[in-house]
Amino acid sequence: MAHPVPGLCPVCGQKLTVSKLTCHHCETTIEGNFESCRFCG
Repeated sequence: MAHPVPGLCPVCGQKLTVSKLTCHHCETTIEGNFESCRFCG
């Protein structure tokens, strides 16, 4: 079961960015700094 993506850091309260994307079918992983939004994905 997938969990909702948190928007804020639980430690300091600042905005989080997505840094890793993974395909669970073929295990491809893409790392970087990606913007997220509540309408994406």
